[in-house]
Amino acid sequence: KKANAIVSYHPTPFRKSNRFDRSDVTARIVLALAKHDVAVYSPHVCLDCAVGGINDWILQAFGITSSLPITVRPVDADGTGIGRKAALPTEMTVKEAVE
Repeated sequence: KKANAIVSYHPTPFRKSNRFDRSDVTARIVLALAKHDVAVYSPHVCLDCAVGGINDWILQAFGITSSLPITVRPVDADGTGIGRKAALPTEMTVKEAVE
């Protein structure tokens, strides 16, 4: 089957790479995709950093409606950034959190 694009939440290469060496499995995947003109779009970090993104969505399950980013870069817009910090509305155990 032919595809010209792949959309995935988690990208395979998690780290910056300055070169691709065929001895590395991730590099082989990236090189094969490039050879066949297959684009890859992975919005993982964008959706995590965005206001109303994945992290805020997860916090809503705990009744949290207000959060702040853990790490903010000078170029980030208000409220965007890596991770989220917030206070639980009530105490809960880890067991209660996963149930």
